[in-house]
Amino acid sequence: MTQDNLFYGGAHPVFALCAVGAAALAEKLRAGDERAVAGLGHGLSRAHSLYSHDLLIDMGIDLTDRRTQQAIFRAFLDLLGP
Repeated sequence: MTQDNLFYGGAHPVFALCAVGAAALAEKLRAGDERAVAGLGHGLSRAHSLYSHDLLIDMGIDLTDRRTQQAIFRAFLDLLGP
């Protein structure tokens, strides 16, 4: 937050979604989810899109699903420990 130029672009409003997607993807990869692992090697979604949302959908991560959104809280709890 000390670098104000990073918070005045188009990236700032979607930071939370990016963090949720990353947390959900990390969970799936740790669990050995074959669909998520295979999706990492594709580079393009089935719709031939480079958009991260399309790639996440191909890996079984739906950012509109409440369980997916809760992945960020599970990640924070893991960091905080018992």
